[in-house]
Amino acid sequence: MKFNQIYFDAVWADLNEATTYPSRRPTLAHYTSIATLERIVRSGELWLAHPMLMNDHQEMRWGMVEGQKRLLASEEIASACASADKHQLLLAAFNKHYDQFATADAFDVYVGCFCEHDPSDHDGLLSMWRGYGANGGGAAIVFDTSKLIHDDESPLVLAPVVYGTDQQRLNWIETKISELARLIKTHNPPKLELDRAAWHFFNRLKYFALFSKHCGFREEREWRVVYMQDRDPKREYHSRFTYLTNEAGIEPRMKLQVGSDLKGAEPITLSSLVTRILLGPRAGALLSLMATRRMMEQLGEPQLAARVLSSSTPFRG
Repeated sequence: MKFNQIYFDAVWADLNEATTYPSRRPTLAHYTSIATLERIVRSGELWLAHPMLMNDHQEMRWGMVEGQKRLLASEEIASACASADKHQLLLAAFNKHYDQFATADAFDVYVGCFCEHDPSDHDGLLSMWRGYGANGGGAAIVFDTSKLIHDDESPLVLAPVVYGTDQQRLNWIETKISELARLIKTHNPPKLELDRAAWHFFNRLKYFALFSKHCGFREEREWRVVYMQDRDPKREYHSRFTYLTNEAGIEPRMKLQVGSDLKGAEPITLSSLVTRILLGPRAGALLSLMATRRMMEQLGEPQLAARVLSSSTPFRG
């Protein structure tokens, strides 16, 4: 077996497929405002945001920066390479991929955030209402991922977020670097295969950066759908790139069309994918409930109208 296959298997070995999609197909809730709910139903679009604009200031950048810093300074890697030429080739290859990402590809990474939802829960999580559901005045759109068909070639990756302290996440990076050093020392790969090993390490680090967060956010039970541009070599999704203007200025966005960008055994529509719409504790009065159902009717989604429910959580905000 070639070194690159050995290393590829090793670098991804800690990713437990049994805990992620498509082995797991959870019910997911997207907490948002009533205005955004209306826009989603009216357009049939889900808008993804840039991770650097989210409420966790460590998003994406922290994991990438710490990974690069520790790889470049690793004495284990230098010793394992045995020669200065091989060591410099490995680091140069990694920096090439890192620089391409940092200066170009990272601009068009987009993330949609969801909360794992108990199908029997008709109230939602108070912390999520406060943080993302207009302080209880918004809505939670509940999606059934079992309706989707998994596509290994898709640039859209759906997976749960892994939580840890800063030190735990740094330990993960150091473990991956030690693993690379051990395999280089054991197999003494030719220079050409070191270039590919750098690519595998970079990709695993990027996945880690995008799907891990500080443990302070763990009660969100977050799942993410992430668009990765390097998985879209034909640029089939570039027409979905757009922008949003708001009080903060202008931000890059990506819009996914539910009916064409998401695949299922049967044609995917909002009414086939959404199991219910929960109104938040401050939006769940009878008048709001009836008005939201009317909204669904007038937007041409009578099936969704019947699925609008009110949270019974006694929260005034």
